[in-house]
Amino acid sequence: MKKIYSLIFTLIITLSTFAQTGIGVTTNTSSPYSFTATNVDSTTTQSITLVNTVAAPQTVSLTGLSAPFSASQSTLTIPASDSISFDISFNPTNTGNFSDTLDWNGSIFGNGSLVVSGEGVQVVLSTNTDTLNFGSIALGASSTVNLMISNTGTGTMIVNNLIYDTSVISTSIYPPVLIGQGLTYTFDFTYSPISSGFLNDSIIIQSNDPNNPNYTVYITGAGISEISGSFCNDFTIANSPYTLIGDINISDSCSINIDPGVEINCNGYSINCNGIISFNGQPNDSIHIYDIKNLSTKNVPIFDFVSIKRSSSSSIFEDFESYQAYSTYPTSGALININPTATVQTIVSNEYLKLYTSDSDKNYDFGPFTATNDNMLIGFNLAHRIESSCELYFEYQINGQGPYVNLQTLTATPTTIFSSHKTNFFKEYLYSIPGVLAGDNVTFRFRLDVHNSSSGSDEVEAHVDNFSVNFSQASINFDAINNIKISDSHIQASTIKSDDSSVLELLDFEDYFYPHSWTYSGGRDHPQFVSVDHNNASQVALRFGNYAQYSENYNNFETNYYYPDSTGEITVSFDFRKSSHADCSYNHFIFQAYTNGQWNTIFDAENWNGYNFCNPGNDDKWYSFVHTLQTNSQVKFRFQAYSYQWRNVKYDIDNFKVTNKSNNYLLGNEFKIIDSKIVSSLVL
Repeated sequence: MKKIYSLIFTLIITLSTFAQTGIGVTTNTSSPYSFTATNVDSTTTQSITLVNTVAAPQTVSLTGLSAPFSASQSTLTIPASDSISFDISFNPTNTGNFSDTLDWNGSIFGNGSLVVSGEGVQVVLSTNTDTLNFGSIALGASSTVNLMISNTGTGTMIVNNLIYDTSVISTSIYPPVLIGQGLTYTFDFTYSPISSGFLNDSIIIQSNDPNNPNYTVYITGAGISEISGSFCNDFTIANSPYTLIGDINISDSCSINIDPGVEINCNGYSINCNGIISFNGQPNDSIHIYDIKNLSTKNVPIFDFVSIKRSSSSSIFEDFESYQAYSTYPTSGALININPTATVQTIVSNEYLKLYTSDSDKNYDFGPFTATNDNMLIGFNLAHRIESSCELYFEYQINGQGPYVNLQTLTATPTTIFSSHKTNFFKEYLYSIPGVLAGDNVTFRFRLDVHNSSSGSDEVEAHVDNFSVNFSQASINFDAINNIKISDSHIQASTIKSDDSSVLELLDFEDYFYPHSWTYSGGRDHPQFVSVDHNNASQVALRFGNYAQYSENYNNFETNYYYPDSTGEITVSFDFRKSSHADCSYNHFIFQAYTNGQWNTIFDAENWNGYNFCNPGNDDKWYSFVHTLQTNSQVKFRFQAYSYQWRNVKYDIDNFKVTNKSNNYLLGNEFKIIDSKIVSSLVL
C-alpha cells in the first residue's frame, strides 16, 4: 500500500511541476499557419513537430483535418520529454482559399490546436518582353532596364527565385515575391560590364506556374571600352574593341602594350603617348586602328602587323586642286554637293573654296552624305575672317529632319591679325557626327551669321580646303628616342614623321599657317605667304618686312613664349633669303630674343657671318641661321623690320624651329619600313 501512495505522490509532484511550467504537448509552429499558394492537383507539405514535456511517454491523437488538408499520421507515441514530427499536406483540387483546424490530445496530459490555411491556385506567368536589350555600355558604366512580370492566372503567383549571371547583372528585387491574381510586378535589372564584348545570356524566373516553372527571358548587350583623357593601361584583347570618346594622353611614366587582335575606334580623336607603347600584332592577328586623327609617340620598341585606316571604304575627299582658280565650283559631277554655289580661289599655288556673305545671313549646305555604318567623320581645313559680333557655325542635320544641330561656333577674328591676311590662317577640323546610323543621310552646313548691315559687323568669309567624309587624314609622329621599325603593316595617313621630342615649334609654312597667337604690329606690311623653290623641298615661305611712307616705322612680328630645358638651353633656327634690302641707312632687318625682361639682337642682316645683305648681291640665295641661348627664363622671339621714307625691306623665312636641346635626337637613329604598305606622304 505504501508503494502505491509513493507512486501517486511522485506523479502528483511531476504533474504539479508540469502545470507550473506549462508542460504539456505543444508545437513550435505558430498558429495560424498558412501554406504557400499551391497549384490545383498539386501538394504542398509542411512538417510539424510536437513536444512532449511530460516525464512519461504518452500517446497523442490527431483529429480535425479534412480535405484538402491531411495529416500523415492519426496517432503519435512520444517518449518522455521528447519530440516527434509528422507532415500536414495541402492538396487542393479547386482554386480558392481553404482553412481547417488540427487538434491533438495527449493520453496523460496536454492538448492543443493549430489553425491551417491555404490557397489553391492556377497561375500563369507572362512578361512584357522575351528579351531585355541593355545596349552598348562603356566599362565602368551601367544600364538598367525593367522587366514586368504578370500573373494572368487564378490565385497568387510566387516568384521564388531568379537565376542570372551575378557578376554583370544585378537587381534591387529579391525573391520571394508574391504577385496577386491579375497583377503585375516590375523588376529592375542592371547590366554593369566588367569586360568588353557581347552579352548573350538569360534570366530564369522560377515560380509556381505549373506549366512553366522555369520561365526564360533572354538578355543582350555589349560592354565597350570607351576611353578618353589620361590612360595608363594595356590595350587587351579581352576589352577590345576600344572606342575613343576624346583624346587620350599617356604619360611618360607609362609602358603600354597593345595585344594582337585589338581594335581601337578613334572616332577622329588622337592618341598622344609620352611613355612607351608597343604594337604587338601577329601574322594572323593584326592590330586595327580606325579613324585616328593624330598618333604621337615617344618610344616605340615594336610596331608589327598594324593596320591604321579609315573605317569606311566609301569616302569623299575634295582638295579643289582640279578646278581653275576663280571659277564656280560645279553643282553637278562634283564630289560634293554645295548649295548655294561657291567660288574656287587660290593662294600661292593652293586652291580652296571661298564661302562669303555680306549684310545678310547665308547657309552653305554640303551633302547629303550617306552613312555606311554607325559612324561618320567630316573634316576640313578652314581659314576665316569674321567681323565684330558675327559668327560662323558648323552644323549638321540627319535625314532632313528637325533643326540643324550646332557642332562649333567661331566668333570674331582677333584684331591682332591683319584684316586682309586673316583668311590665310588654315586650321584642321574633324568631327564625328553624333547619333548617325547606317543608311542615314547627313547634311553638313556652314552658317554665316552677320550681326547687322553696318560696316564692320556685316561680313563673314570662310576658306574651306580638303573637305572630307570618312577619309583618313591621320598624322603619325614616331619620336626618335629609339630606332623605329614598321613591319608588315598597312597605314593610311596624311603624314608619317619621325620628330625630335625636344622640338617646341616647327613651321615649314607649307600649310599656309603660323600660330594665331603670334602678333604683328607697327608697320604697313603684314606677313604674307609666297611661292618659293627652296632646295626642291619647300614650296611656300613666309615673307615679312616693312615699307614706310613719310616717317620712320618699325614693324614687329612676335612669337609665343618658349621654355628652355633643365640645363637652361634653348635653340632657334630658320632659313632666310633677301627679297629686298637696298638702303643700309634707312632699312634694317633684325631678329631678337626676349629674355630677363629685355630684347637682345641675335641676328642682324647687315652684320651676319661676314655678310651685309643690304649691299647688292646674294639675292635669291638661301641661308641658315642657328643660335643657342643659355637662360633660366622663358624666351620669345621677334623679327623686326625698320624702314624710313618710301624705303622697302623684306625677307623670306622658312623652316622656323625652336628646340630646348641643341643636339637633335634623330642623329644616329634609324627609321625602317619593312614589308609594309604606307599610304602617305612620308617625312623622315
